[in-house]
Amino acid sequence: MKRILLLLSILFCLSAVTESNAQDDIPHGCPVNQPNGNQDKDDDNDHEQDPLDDTSTSGGISADPNEIIGPTGYDSVRWVSINDVLNYTIFFENDPDFATANAQKVDVRFNFTDKAAMKGFGLGTYGFANQSWDIEDAPAAYQNRLDLRDSMHIYVDLTAGIDVVKQQAFWLFNSIDPETGYNPWQVDRGMLPVNDSTHVGEGFVTFRLKPQEDLKTGDTISIVASIVFDQNDTIPTNRWRNTIDAGNPTSKVKARQDSKNEHLYHLTMEAADDEGGSGLKRVLLYQANNFGIYEEVATCPVDTVIEFTAEPGHQYRFYSIAEDNVGNREPLKEQPDLVININAAPTDIALSDSIFQDDIAAGGFIAELTSEDIEQDGTFTYALAEGDGAIHNDFFQVKGTQLLAKDCFKCAEDTIYKVRLSTTDEGGLSYSKAFSLNMKKVLEKPEIDTLNITICEGDVCDFHGKEYEKTGLYRYTKGNDYMCDSVFVLNLTVLPKQEKPTVTVEGTHTLVSSFTKGNQWYKDGEVIAEATEQKYTPEEDGIYYVMVSNGSCAVKSDSYQVKLSDYMDLELDLKTGWNWISSNLTEPTHQDAKQFIQPFEDAVSEFKSQTQGLYHDSQYGLVGNLKTIDPASGYKLKVTEDVNHIWSGNGASPETTAIHLKKGWNWIGYVPISTNGLEEALSPMEPAEEDIIKNMDNFAVYTGGEWVGTLTTMKPGEGYLFKSDKDVTFNYPMTRVFPVIEETSQAKSMASANASAPWQYEVHSYPDNMTLIGKLYANDIPMIEGSFTIGAFSGDECRGIGQYIKGYIFMTIHGTASEIETLSFKAYEKVSGHVFDAEESLSFNGNHIGSMQNPFIFNIYGATEITDVATSGKYVVYPRPLRNVMYIKGETEDIQTVHIISINGLVLMTQNGYNAEGINVAHLNTGTYIVAITTKNGGRYYEKIVKVN
Repeated sequence: MKRILLLLSILFCLSAVTESNAQDDIPHGCPVNQPNGNQDKDDDNDHEQDPLDDTSTSGGISADPNEIIGPTGYDSVRWVSINDVLNYTIFFENDPDFATANAQKVDVRFNFTDKAAMKGFGLGTYGFANQSWDIEDAPAAYQNRLDLRDSMHIYVDLTAGIDVVKQQAFWLFNSIDPETGYNPWQVDRGMLPVNDSTHVGEGFVTFRLKPQEDLKTGDTISIVASIVFDQNDTIPTNRWRNTIDAGNPTSKVKARQDSKNEHLYHLTMEAADDEGGSGLKRVLLYQANNFGIYEEVATCPVDTVIEFTAEPGHQYRFYSIAEDNVGNREPLKEQPDLVININAAPTDIALSDSIFQDDIAAGGFIAELTSEDIEQDGTFTYALAEGDGAIHNDFFQVKGTQLLAKDCFKCAEDTIYKVRLSTTDEGGLSYSKAFSLNMKKVLEKPEIDTLNITICEGDVCDFHGKEYEKTGLYRYTKGNDYMCDSVFVLNLTVLPKQEKPTVTVEGTHTLVSSFTKGNQWYKDGEVIAEATEQKYTPEEDGIYYVMVSNGSCAVKSDSYQVKLSDYMDLELDLKTGWNWISSNLTEPTHQDAKQFIQPFEDAVSEFKSQTQGLYHDSQYGLVGNLKTIDPASGYKLKVTEDVNHIWSGNGASPETTAIHLKKGWNWIGYVPISTNGLEEALSPMEPAEEDIIKNMDNFAVYTGGEWVGTLTTMKPGEGYLFKSDKDVTFNYPMTRVFPVIEETSQAKSMASANASAPWQYEVHSYPDNMTLIGKLYANDIPMIEGSFTIGAFSGDECRGIGQYIKGYIFMTIHGTASEIETLSFKAYEKVSGHVFDAEESLSFNGNHIGSMQNPFIFNIYGATEITDVATSGKYVVYPRPLRNVMYIKGETEDIQTVHIISINGLVLMTQNGYNAEGINVAHLNTGTYIVAITTKNGGRYYEKIVKVN
């Protein structure tokens, strides 16, 4: 078969494996050891061209002699490395001895032995009709249309790549008539003309293969391609086979000392290829002098002997790297094969000085180091060494030949410092020795300044920006530029905490301390001179409290407001919509209903008592039968805008203003002139079990001898509804002393819990409310309080959100009693964010539902992941009670998050995952909390815990 020079050049470039039997340039005159091998030609690579006798549909015949050529490799079996990229060329020809027409379609393909071999396939150059094209980056798939209208009056489409199903590589050439879009009908139009002396009828494709990683030495890569012209029969190429060498050779340098010359060594290399491999080609020898880098010094056959003369005072390190006939190399070595040491260790090390001063700076010079060695020439390396005497090495450093201070020694207490130093010669031999260094004190040392402080338990002492709260000695140092550091000492004494005093009221306004001695009374935060007795009777209005001291520590009682006169300011902060109010003012103008609301009359749309009312008429203004405001009664007032107004006057006397309750609901006012706790405000009456009092958004029920609920105080200006079990008359307590009531932590928790719920409701949109006490069950299991928030809904509008009191859900629901509305309920789980629909519903009627003995039950279903920790057996939360750290025992590797929730459902802290160090809960206040554990598979576990100090 004839081949033009162009194709021979391409073949030469693509056959990348170097002729392995070629002579390399070898330094030092070392010959290459040639391995033996079979040099006979492999019959599998011979082939004979056969004519093709099928005819094409265009009336002519195209014929395709063919051939595949791959890497020549080493030896007759064509050894190649598993690391090589193997390049192949498949030739095809429209043979003039048999062909009478141009070839319009050419199909070239070959089979892969297995799917793993396809990963290393890449497409290369292709060509035909004395033209060639490159494919960049060797992709595994390729498609292109060649515009050959000028030269051949056709397009040629090429699609090439891998057919994964057939496990084949393929090239599909197709000639296209630009005018019809089909194959040309003329026999002389096609991509591959009948061949002639210009080689116009020849073509080729190239590709590369990267041997797969799982091949072993001795495995073969064998490829035979098939080529089809038009509709002719498939003609196979010859088979090209290469043998894989997948292993690296090994080697080692050895030395034999000459019997007559102790400095002469005979170096030999032991080496072997991997079993069954292509055979060793050469060994590369590397040498490092003393502590230098390795350099290649010889490339030799295995049986080479190198004469090496070592110089006294030197160390030499050698290793070898073997290479086989296909280029596989032994990996680089971390340790030498051979060390030759013609050297003697240093005999001594000395310091130029052993004294330094305490004002030396970090990095300051202390001494010069020198060495003694029988070999006088050469340099030495110095370092701090381990061993006897290396007590204070960390305070010093060595740079070059100098011993330096590592840190500042300013006014250090020690004066003797012990170190150990080493010297190492060029040959790598060392000597070490211990030294004592003397520090001379030259800096002035200020006297210690001691501060004696006594505080009480619970207080803190700030000492130079840091707070201390336990008895002890505490030091603070301040740096100085030209003397030792100044030292300040805090001698702190913490005395036991004084018990908090309580205050009771004798008569109408005499204050009585629970302590007989050590009292000091205060008014509005100022000391009352000579008011140190157990009792004190105020003579003017103000805020009073008592401080009790045991001689060192003083503790303050709660504060009390004293109101000696009946004159007061009544402030109402009215919101747009409905407001429940009362007025305890006695002046006639204040008790006249229309005059009372006259300052903001235009904003009033309705003002009513339990039996009477005023209504806004667009023509006549306020009309109705409500004439008088009674301090004992409560009222509902509707305004069209926010209003804030203050009335001043005399308050009604509680002892002369009776509250008359009928069986059932009663609208009542609050008579006293200052806020009081619910229990204290209602102490004169004898409520019955299940009596209820409520204001606009909170309520309490009398049960078990106490008031329980979200309503905790009564204050002037608010209106209340009281449901009594019987007719009863009572008077509010007559007192001039009222506790100063701050917003309780429970109220704050309630507000935060509501704020964190997914719903909001409007208190003032409706005139009425109804109250409910309930319990929540999930899948018929009672839920721990705080784990869910419960909301009441009319359609999609939230009408109220429940609060947890003593494990029960207390809920105030807003609406209009005269309208028929159906209420539904939703449960929001704080930890997961899931919202569940309760099964139950109610009609809004303004009454009360449920009790602590027989609560209304909310049922939700579908929350199958919820489990009580105590019953799950999967986790244990301990210790009980908690103090500073909470631990969890069980399948903790499955924990995704741990939440700590307040009893009212506020998420206080969240930790992702869990570790053996536990969870710090020291910052939590004393009280009851909920631990919620969520797992990676969606499970949720709840447990109630108690935190103590």
